[in-house]
Formats: sequence, C-alpha cells, structure tokens
Amino acid sequence: MTYRLFCLGLVFVLAACSNHGRREASATQALLGGPSAQADGSYAYDLTIVFSNDIHDHIDPVASTGRGGMARHVTAMRLLREQATSRGKEILAINAGDNFEGSLFYETDGGALLFELLEMAGYDVVQVGNHDHQFGVQALFDVLSRAFPGFQQNLDLTWGNVNPSRLSAIGTDPALAMAGFLPAQVAPEIPGAFENAFTDFDQGLTDPALMDAPLANSRLFNQTLFFDRGGLRIGVFGIDTDEILYSAVCGEGELFLDPGGRAENLRFYPPATHRYASDMIDYLSDPDGDAQTDDGADLIIAVTHVGTDVDLQIAQTAMGQSGRRIDVIVGGHSHDRINTDIIVDHGGGVATHVVQAGAHGELLGSIDLSVDPATNTFFFFKQK
Repeated sequence: MTYRLFCLGLVFVLAACSNHGRREASATQALLGGPSAQADGSYAYDLTIVFSNDIHDHIDPVASTGRGGMARHVTAMRLLREQATSRGKEILAINAGDNFEGSLFYETDGGALLFELLEMAGYDVVQVGNHDHQFGVQALFDVLSRAFPGFQQNLDLTWGNVNPSRLSAIGTDPALAMAGFLPAQVAPEIPGAFENAFTDFDQGLTDPALMDAPLANSRLFNQTLFFDRGGLRIGVFGIDTDEILYSAVCGEGELFLDPGGRAENLRFYPPATHRYASDMIDYLSDPDGDAQTDDGADLIIAVTHVGTDVDLQIAQTAMGQSGRRIDVIVGGHSHDRINTDIIVDHGGGVATHVVQAGAHGELLGSIDLSVDPATNTFFFFKQK
C-alpha cells in the first residue's frame, strides 16, 4: 500500500507537497506472493482510496496557513481521478465526517454548500460526525434536504452504530432519563431514512435480514455500503462517536434540553466495545449468509468518526466469526495528521491499516493498494 498526504496549497505544487507526507509501508508487509515490480521499479495497483475528514465548513483556505479551500480540494480530487482513469483504474473517495461548524459559511447556510461541494468533488462516502448531528437528526435532515433536493445525489452517507427506532419516543437510556424529558418531534420520513439492522433498543443486537440488499445503497443514512471498483467488491460501514457530550441529548438545545424540555431519542452504541463492528464484518463478508455464494466484500473499510485512539481499539477488537478483520479504517474526529498508516498486526499476514488526514481540508489522503479477490489478500507497496 502506498499512503500519501497531499497538502492543498497551490494546485500546481501538489506533487511537491505530496512528497513531504510520503512514508514507506511497514517492512512487515512484504510482497511475498504479490505482484512483481514493473520495469520502472513501481508496482501496479488496483484501487486508489482518497480521503479527508473534519473539514468543518472551511470552504476558503485556512487563514493561518493558506492551505486548503474547497476549490483546491475539488481540483485535486479531479486530478487524482484522472490519474486513476489513465491507468484504467478507479478511485473510492471517502470523507470521515464533521463537515459542519467552524466558519462563517456554516452560519449562513448550516453546511448545505459544503455538502454540495463534496458532491461536486465526487465523494462516494461521507460519514456523519458529531458536529454534523449535534443539533439533532431533524436539523441534519433539513440541511441535507436543501443541499440535495429530492436526495438524488451520488454520494452516500454512513452513520452506523445508531438506533433510530425510538425517535420521537420517550427514551429508556439512563443517560437520557432526566426530569421533564419529552420526545422531540421529527419528520415522519426520518426513521425510514436509516438503514437499521438493530432488533432491540437496549442491547443493540443485529439481524442481517434487516439490512438492505448489497449495492442498493438506498438509504439516506446507511449502516453499510457496497461498491464495485474495477472488479473489486468493496464493503464499507460507518461508526460514530458515542461521547456523551454529543450523543446523550440530541436536539435544538445541543448539549441540553431545548426550552420545551424536548430531545430526540437516537441511541448510540459504544464503537469499540459493542458487537456492532464485528457484526458488520460478518455481514459484509457474506451478505446472504450462504457460504456457497460469492457475494461478500473483497475489501472491508470502516469509515469512523471516533478519533485515532478509539480507531486502534476497534482495529484490535472488531472481528467476524470467521476471524476476519477490518482491512482499512479511514478515521476522523481527533484531527490527527497521520503521515504513515498505523498498522495493527493481527498475525498470520493479517493487518488493519488506520489513516486520518488532519483537519479543515488542508490535507487530502491517498492510498494505493492491490487486492487478490480470490483470497481477500492485500498487497502493500513500498513507496518508490
């Protein structure tokens, strides 16, 4: 795997900026059994994953550094896509959440323009982060409705470890059991906008039969997504933070009940200790539950908004019944600039790679990788 961070300064210096963030993959990820080097010493690869996180509505460049800005962001994305196309390959573009709050643009439109620009840039996946939902599901839904009238956008949103089954109902979660609690009203179409495999509210058990069909990607807020990129079947699932500051009481009162004593009742399950991530690995590995059919993901990506420390916990604890692990975690929330992918080695040639690209749109991460679909085996490349 080749991992790069592009600092988004002037577009014509992208190549020069990218060298600063490049590091070689761990020597433990050898090319044994992998593709042979080409004549120029480089390696062919099958997929480029481009990613960002925590843009926080920085549509203009960051004043203190002059880097970033969505004009450069969109242009860089187009260049990376063109480069992949010239090789006969495709990219998967991922944003790990927190696109709201942080600039005056947010004060004018609540974040709608930023989402329109993410669509223009060609993002495939956008995870919901705590700043995106901290004023409640209804507020987020309204902004997305303005950005994408009729919800005909190409980008798909993930949320994940949240249970919408008791929206507009009095909660039983101890964190929500406070005097005067009343349900905040949400539009009747909002509960159905969630993909929801949870069968109960308290424990968060899941039933694969409740998941949408693979490649449907049909909900506004998805738990899982499937993509086909150049013959590779990629399974994606989302995870959001359960920090009580942002999840105990969602509503117009932000961190407290609104003046009417109301709050939405969206249940968040712990990202690292709950079985949700392991259940999603099982589902993405075999959606129809029939080992004789080939419908599972060749590559499993978790798009998270929990911070690097929790990402590393998830990498260690999340495991399917077959022993399968997450392949790549694209993270956000902690605003970490990870110049070299953090490798969590599970032994036996199995590893989870954790990445994050700073904040405020100053950086754009890029991963080049090759996957053997027959064995679900990665081949990670040293940087040339």
